Amino acid sequence: MGFNLYDENGWININEIAKLGKWLNVIIGPRQVGKTYSTLKYILNNDIYFMYVRRTKAEFELMETDPDLNPFLKMKAEGYQIDITEHKGVRTIGHASYSDGKVRIERKIGTGMTLEQMAGIRGFNGDKFTDLMFDEFIPEKIVRKRAGEGDALLNAYTTINGNRELLGRPPLRMWLLANSNDLNSEILESLMLTEEVEKLVRRDKEFIISDSFFLALPHSEKVIEKRKETALMRHLKGQGKFYDMAINNSFAYNDTTLIKNMNIRGMKCIACLCGYYVYDASEVYYVTTIPARTRKNYTETDTDRIRFQLDFPEFRIMYSMGYVYFKSAVIQKRISEFLKM
Repeated sequence: MGFNLYDENGWININEIAKLGKWLNVIIGPRQVGKTYSTLKYILNNDIYFMYVRRTKAEFELMETDPDLNPFLKMKAEGYQIDITEHKGVRTIGHASYSDGKVRIERKIGTGMTLEQMAGIRGFNGDKFTDLMFDEFIPEKIVRKRAGEGDALLNAYTTINGNRELLGRPPLRMWLLANSNDLNSEILESLMLTEEVEKLVRRDKEFIISDSFFLALPHSEKVIEKRKETALMRHLKGQGKFYDMAINNSFAYNDTTLIKNMNIRGMKCIACLCGYYVYDASEVYYVTTIPARTRKNYTETDTDRIRFQLDFPEFRIMYSMGYVYFKSAVIQKRISEFLKM
């Protein structure tokens, strides 16, 4: 029997994904295809003790002040009365009761933390947590990104995971959920998944099942066809970056026109730049990971930045004109940062 990414109604089939037994599960999908809802439903149905993560304190505060933005309250449709409370920055998730307008957690099932809080935990015993759910790990375009988000998540995961694997127990299972809008995610890069996402996009595939992780860019036809008939989508008439993100599940805010997989035969390697290799193909440059001998080597320092621009003054101009190609978005991002473009 094959793998079913969707249930009979076209929603993300978290039960099927969980059966794969992967420690890392990444779902980057269009809005409202059931990512958060289905994952929470799976966690509740299986009585899982979990860590719920959002990027910022402001996201939690919005959830706590507006019931319409609280994903746990939506679980009432599944027969659960779940809520989240906060006391001195500590957030408790669990089965709730209400009295005099106040929320009381009767049985705790998880903890809510921001990425910043997770980055600061030390000497933390995370043995009780079997799952970590990071909701909206790729921020909206207008939201300011903080440097080091990828390393912060890896450090937090290592701390919570602890020594359980050394003692023969399964690793902490991580669920990363987001809308598709920005491929330049430090978290994807730190987990070495940016190129895997690119492969799915190039091949027009919906998921990858690897030895260690599951990655999906779902495009549920049943749900998407219905969403196309909503007022906003009819108004946009299939045009614009938001439509591409919401309906076509594309990374519409990233220009991937310079990302290519080129054959280096006949090209000459002219430099090693930030650990990548720059090849001259006469009319264009190509930056890739394929090594070659070269006397020109530039590290990520201010001195080497100046030296590179003096040695190859045309590179920046050619890049600006679209005559420099990159094997991956990660490489393009690194070179862009190096050149401060």
